[in-house]
Amino acid sequence: MRVSDKDPEGPDVASAQDLISFFLANRCEKTVQAYTLDIADFARFQGREPATAVAQFLAGGPGPGDLAVLQFAVDLRRRGRAQATVNRRLGTLRAYRLG
Repeated sequence: MRVSDKDPEGPDVASAQDLISFFLANRCEKTVQAYTLDIADFARFQGREPATAVAQFLAGGPGPGDLAVLQFAVDLRRRGRAQATVNRRLGTLRAYRLG
């Protein structure tokens, strides 16, 4: 079972959506597209909508969050993603964690 299958209590989806909007604000269009794709791919992996996936990722805390990222990295590699793509997608998730 993936970490995300255990819903943390009260993930704040509205705040996560605000965070996503803030994170993407004032960036060039290609960067917005890349980061949006990164989060959408993580959400697809989690079987959730992007804001819900981000909310659960952040609400889970460092341990479960790190495990979710590790599982996502393994999935990306199994799907044959280039190392640069894997690094960017994981970097996007780290940026959300750092706020």
